[in-house]
Amino acid sequence: MTPGQASLFDSIFSLADDPRVPPYTPESPTLSWIPDTGRVQSVGVGRPERSGLHSQVEPTIDLPESLDEDIDAGDPLMVGVLDELVLDREVESNIVPFLAHAFTSWMIRFIFEPVRASSLARATIVRGHSLGEETRRIMILVANTVLAVSKSSDYELKYYTILYQQLVKRVLEARNCKPSGLVNLPRRLTAVEVNLKYFASYDVIQSMITHRPMLLRYDLDILSPQDEELLDADNRPGLRWSIGVPDRLIIALARINILLEDHGSCVDQKMVQELKTEITRACKPVDSSSPEDDPALMVGKITVQESWRLVGYVYLYMGLCGADSKDARVIKAQQQFMALLETVKPRRNPDMFLIIPMVIMGIATSSPTDQSILFSRLWGVTECGKPGTVGNDVTRMLNDIWQRTRERPAVWSDLRIACLRVVGM
Repeated sequence: MTPGQASLFDSIFSLADDPRVPPYTPESPTLSWIPDTGRVQSVGVGRPERSGLHSQVEPTIDLPESLDEDIDAGDPLMVGVLDELVLDREVESNIVPFLAHAFTSWMIRFIFEPVRASSLARATIVRGHSLGEETRRIMILVANTVLAVSKSSDYELKYYTILYQQLVKRVLEARNCKPSGLVNLPRRLTAVEVNLKYFASYDVIQSMITHRPMLLRYDLDILSPQDEELLDADNRPGLRWSIGVPDRLIIALARINILLEDHGSCVDQKMVQELKTEITRACKPVDSSSPEDDPALMVGKITVQESWRLVGYVYLYMGLCGADSKDARVIKAQQQFMALLETVKPRRNPDMFLIIPMVIMGIATSSPTDQSILFSRLWGVTECGKPGTVGNDVTRMLNDIWQRTRERPAVWSDLRIACLRVVGM
């Protein structure tokens, strides 16, 4: 575990001492347990031996190596913090520590910059705990869901299914409201509601990787100088924290989506140049590292940031301009990406955050050697090997494109065909 990850644990788990939330009570008679001092667990925590009702619901903390490779099992801070927590989600006084444990476990494995998101996680837990039983119940469902996927790729969908049904009910209720106009994407990306921000962002990205229209039409005008300033700020939660994508690039990709849907490849060169400039501006390098960070992770962050700039270029040239994989501009971007990929060794971070870039750049890849490298890196990410996941779907889509374009250059419409053949949508 890096010092940054240690500070994440320290920040989130300090919620247990927060006066705004109830403290946990390890002295409770119903929570007595004896640590197993024999076998050492994968994160250095002895599993409690307990009986009765709570023994059936206590989360286990064992983590497979495939999801735990970047975490130091012997870190004294992690051991010290987790050893003192009773993680029984059924006991009211333990809800906050359990939420902190679940969200931290998930963030370390699935968030691009987890340390920077720690303050948001703390605020979410405190706010959710104070808004009443219904909100707290939803938050516990979310915690159970993210904890399940954090422990193993062989997870069950028990809690997710319950959560999904409840969220769909809310969506159906919202659909009864008449729309008031187009959603302004820049304002949505600068707003505080992270869930809506993520929905809009992933709507844009899903449209790109499936070659389908977005679920919503967006107004892309920046409405105020304040919105402009917030879009340029680097200290806000968004997809840059989550998977390394800056908000301004989301806007640029949405613009390409709309132009592609409305006009196909019939776009003048002035617009193409404006979009290229917009992509370049959106993907300016951001150094959010500290001297204590793992140098390999620092290089990985830079690689992910630069990869998204190249993704924007390839989508502009192949998606909007109608170029094929033999176009000189596409070849240049593809070669730059492969050179970038060589600077980082295969590991969960950054490869997990390079899944979409590797797929998009893979469409532009015709060399069997480069294809083999990309496929190996994708297949090395645990989720890409699990059927039914987005990672597995897009990996199979890319392989389908390669199989059909052995004797010709790939074009962007190959992505639509692959999506239909592999995913059925």
